[in-house]
Amino acid sequence: MPEMTYKKRMSKSYLLTFQTTNQMAEDKADKPVPSFFVGQEVAQKMINNYVDKKYQNACKHLGKEDTRSVWYTKDHIEKLLKEIDISNGSGLRFYFGAYGDDHKEFAGQTCLIVYPTRKKYVENKPVDIDIVVEKEDSFPNRIQEGFNFGRPCPPKCDGANTGGGG
Repeated sequence: MPEMTYKKRMSKSYLLTFQTTNQMAEDKADKPVPSFFVGQEVAQKMINNYVDKKYQNACKHLGKEDTRSVWYTKDHIEKLLKEIDISNGSGLRFYFGAYGDDHKEFAGQTCLIVYPTRKKYVENKPVDIDIVVEKEDSFPNRIQEGFNFGRPCPPKCDGANTGGGG
């Protein structure tokens, strides 16, 4: 008898979970993808082009595998977006860089440098200029913790895809 109650409880739990999950899927279905969305097929072609035309040369030059991707936490991205707001910014600009040869873990490897940008008018034309955060008036009062960076793969791969998803 108690076994029957348990099964009923479990089936109700499953039903509730299914309805909640189903509702979440419906809620997501109502939201259009952003206009800058690139489908997996196009993204994979672009990744393959990079690997075929640039990555191989970078690896040869370095004498080891170079970075193929950089992963950031959701928290990191949210902090970058908040920085845009704090700086009265207009967006983000990503630069490709390389760690110095003396770096302990990632010597010579490609990295991303992220700057918030701010709209400025130059000769009556809008231009998004880089904001150097440490030159902002509020910077000295805002430093509370060390800087974080994305996780380059390789060498810090977590078993996830390095080629564009799914």
